[in-house]
Amino acid sequence: MKRFLLLALTLFLTLPLFALDRHPQADTIGMTVTRTYRTIQTTIFVEQIMDSIVSIDAYTGEQRITTVTFDTLIGEETVERIDTTFFITEPLRFWRLESNTSAGLNMTARGYWDGMSGNNLLSLDLQNISSALFERGLSTWRTDFNWRYTTQTQGGEFRNWLKTHDVISLQSRYGFIASPHWRYSSQFQFQTQLTRTFPSVAAREESRNNYSSRFLAPATLSFSLGMERVNTARTVRLLLSPITYRATFVRDESFEIRERLGVLRRDPISGEFRDSSAHWLHTLGLMAQLENTHNLTSSIRFSSNLMVFADVLHRSEPFILFDWRFGIDVQLSRLFSLGIGTHVIYNPNVFFNTRLNGDPFPGPTRRWQFQQGLMFRFTHRITN
Repeated sequence: MKRFLLLALTLFLTLPLFALDRHPQADTIGMTVTRTYRTIQTTIFVEQIMDSIVSIDAYTGEQRITTVTFDTLIGEETVERIDTTFFITEPLRFWRLESNTSAGLNMTARGYWDGMSGNNLLSLDLQNISSALFERGLSTWRTDFNWRYTTQTQGGEFRNWLKTHDVISLQSRYGFIASPHWRYSSQFQFQTQLTRTFPSVAAREESRNNYSSRFLAPATLSFSLGMERVNTARTVRLLLSPITYRATFVRDESFEIRERLGVLRRDPISGEFRDSSAHWLHTLGLMAQLENTHNLTSSIRFSSNLMVFADVLHRSEPFILFDWRFGIDVQLSRLFSLGIGTHVIYNPNVFFNTRLNGDPFPGPTRRWQFQQGLMFRFTHRITN
């Protein structure tokens, strides 16, 4: 299994290097350009879609077209003559790099988020989101890196700071254009955290071993194959994957932590662990992911990311993982913004020891996890 995953990851990361243009240059259909620019998309779709030359501007994200004239179209597929004039100021760049680093203060409300619940009036949030986009011919390769660390005061005392959120993730996806809006797609994702998470300040002060999670405990790995649909303006992305592999790794030796994260399973009759040495949980199933980003106004931005995964491997009961992020950002100036966001997770593999009227439930239970926040932040952006 490890050799297979290593081989799949190697092929996935090297495929974009072999992507070549398979269509003639745009000047064969009457387009006027001065040098080699981003014209391959027009070449592919101009004979299939009547308004492709106009829509390509938004499809590639380039604002370069100043004159587009259609003379005669026969039917829906045959182009008799097209006169176009492109005034392009920049040559084609295959790589686009972007990095956003932000620091902010926020108010948060949490429910069973990594075992913690309650409201807080002051949290310090640090985040970096970096991306690299490669486009050439029919191929698109995008890699995103995200790191976020949040700490907040406890009990209204400024000296009692406790880390409440810590995530480091790497996502890489490769797409090969099959039609104007559909791509063959593969996606790889890895996520874990850097430091230990404690349920409370008291638990941390009592012992450094009272943590609920730490680096590689857990770590999640996923690999998906499917079809991806992207709209013309690139504001909506839908990934449908009939084959998705997800794995959870917990390096910790604690029975309690491995059981809470779903790696250890008990026999329903005897109550004993089926495999007390287990550190991996493997799942295979179907996955759908919908990303939606819109500029409501020039200063208000809406974003949503919904992922649903259904496991079909060795399951005697329904297993559906739900992860939804929603946010609205208001740009106050070039560097400062105000945002409100919600993150909801339901993971059947994660269990919590909860209490009702002071009495514990009979054994760990599954819970919806959520956190909401209102943040004022400073953001510095770097792009090529």
